[in-house]
Amino acid sequence: MSNSGIVLIGFAGTLIPYFVGWFVFRFITKQNNPFKKPIEVEKRPRWFLALWTGLGIGAVFSMPLVGMDGDILGETVVRIAFFIIFFIPGLIGYWLYRRKVK
Repeated sequence: MSNSGIVLIGFAGTLIPYFVGWFVFRFITKQNNPFKKPIEVEKRPRWFLALWTGLGIGAVFSMPLVGMDGDILGETVVRIAFFIIFFIPGLIGYWLYRRKVK
């Protein structure tokens, strides 16, 4: 495989998880721009949760986890553990922010 093919695969492997994260953000909030905080205070907790979830998906699934022995189950468990570790502070922030807004 040529160097340009390897670069293209690496570039796609980095961008696709963040695109999936943006798609999840879009599905939760129904808005395209994650950097624009909603004016309505009631929509901000959902925006925060969607932003944190999208970033978590992008960060966790773009991590280069390649098992030395080809252990796919171990890689999956590690990715799920990192996602949960990333997701729990987002849920706590969502709960606190929602409580503050109400």
